[in-house]
Amino acid sequence: MTLANHLTFARIYLLLPFLFLLQADVPYHNILTALAYLLIVSTDLLDGYIARKRNEVSLFGKVMDPVADKIFVISVLLFLIEKGISPWLITIIIIRELLVMGLRVVSIDKGVYITPSLLSKSKTFILNFTVFMVLLDLSRHFPQWQSIILSLTNILLILSALVVSLSGIDYFWKAAKKGLF
Repeated sequence: MTLANHLTFARIYLLLPFLFLLQADVPYHNILTALAYLLIVSTDLLDGYIARKRNEVSLFGKVMDPVADKIFVISVLLFLIEKGISPWLITIIIIRELLVMGLRVVSIDKGVYITPSLLSKSKTFILNFTVFMVLLDLSRHFPQWQSIILSLTNILLILSALVVSLSGIDYFWKAAKKGLF
């Protein structure tokens, strides 16, 4: 197994300790969880870079990388729903993630690979930045700006849901052009 594949699996292996950290009552909890989230999701960039640099891009990596991403991000999003953070926006995001994952399974079964677009890569960045900001919860440290911070968080969640939806439509459009349905 390649280093890139190990990094892909690291996102799955680190999920349980991360979820434990999300629930832990420790000093600077929100800063620790936000930084841990950033570190874990950055392995997505790193595994792709390493696979391309070492010429170790594989079908296994192409399949497992997005699976690992979805497992990790959806788990964190479900935690945010439990905390009451914009459940309907997060539900839109989760539905898109699951639909695109299903589409990828169908495309792989038919021997077709749908290349992630710039829109899809932007979606990943915007979504991860939004989750990072929600986990950081700056309103704890700046209570006098709480209403502004909550408004910005809501704007980021709306932007994420919009970009996630557009990216999902893009995936289905590409699949239709390749004759998958």
